[in-house]
Amino acid sequence: MTLQTDVETAVANITAARDVIVADKETLHDIVHGPASGSGSTVTTDAGTVATIAKVIADAQAAAALVGGSYASVAGETGVLYSGYPVGDCRRYGVFPDQQWQSSNALADFYHASNTGYVNFESAFASRMTACYANSCLSNVVLIWRAGYYGTSINLSSTYSGCKMHFEPGAEFGGVLHLIGSETDGGATLSRGRFTGLLTTYDRVGIINLLDSYIEAIRCKSDASKNTLGET
Repeated sequence: MTLQTDVETAVANITAARDVIVADKETLHDIVHGPASGSGSTVTTDAGTVATIAKVIADAQAAAALVGGSYASVAGETGVLYSGYPVGDCRRYGVFPDQQWQSSNALADFYHASNTGYVNFESAFASRMTACYANSCLSNVVLIWRAGYYGTSINLSSTYSGCKMHFEPGAEFGGVLHLIGSETDGGATLSRGRFTGLLTTYDRVGIINLLDSYIEAIRCKSDASKNTLGET
């Protein structure tokens, strides 16, 4: 071994150590500054996947809300399952973002889990989605879709005229967004709907017989891994 090879080995070792330090610094940054939900709320480390600080705090607050006080129902409200969440919060009615499907029943898995492995609420818990839709039509309620991924669709018909929904930044849906009064000319209309925030889907948006309504923004994204049916 010569002095040159010793120097080259030392340089290589220093470079490798530097790369590890840089990678660890980036990982720590993601853990400290990552979001509370959705993409980036968990970080892969050498020891496994860990939650961001924001997610740990949000999960603790959510657990405390479920165990602690509850919010009183409002007139006409239906389908309340978790009263620890405020009126209008989709989680109050049992629809949670980033909720993975867990079952050992293959048939149930086929019908109730989206291609992404997350709960397809429209098929697995249709009554929960119906409660969200119905409550969004109450005069003093705005249905809030919390940030995160939902492996499901939204299907609104003329029944839900007057619905009011807000999509938090980062709220994304793997299925189709249907705003359809009816599929026939001159048929029933879905009217007076108000949709604020960015409606984001990894599928498509269908609008038929929608009248006197406001949609702030729509984005259709292409990613088969997040599409409910595995399509692009």
